[in-house]
Amino acid sequence: MNKKLKLEPEYIIGIPGIDLQHSELLRKCNELLDCLERQTEPRDSILVQIQKIIEELRLHFDTEQILLDMIDFPGKDKQRSSHQELLGLLVRNPELFTKRSNDEIKVLISTFRDSYLVHILESDREFAIHIENLMKIKQKYNITALKAQSIIK
Repeated sequence: MNKKLKLEPEYIIGIPGIDLQHSELLRKCNELLDCLERQTEPRDSILVQIQKIIEELRLHFDTEQILLDMIDFPGKDKQRSSHQELLGLLVRNPELFTKRSNDEIKVLISTFRDSYLVHILESDREFAIHIENLMKIKQKYNITALKAQSIIK
């Protein structure tokens, strides 16, 4: 039986748009795992759901990378690498999902979902703290975000 996971408070990083994307991706993974558990969906429908998760994941990572570049986050290269690794779990082999059983796909999606949550806790939380520190400096000294960024470096 698939255990549904939700965006618990510890996964909230405090950037509303990013938190919303995290929640939506997690919801889609849970829905897909439910479909695989019920084994009532045609294979084409499952593959469409997987493709939607991949598309949303790419959009999410692009959004994060733009934000990381905007604030010149020191760990942006590490974050980019982590994004590629996570995406690779789903797109490394185009035939990965077409030739696997539903049970095997459940394991792959569960592994991705769990790895994604670890990524949020470790990597995303780190850049959210960086942004929070930038905002504190900006407010304390009434300076621009760019100036605050140069102070943190």
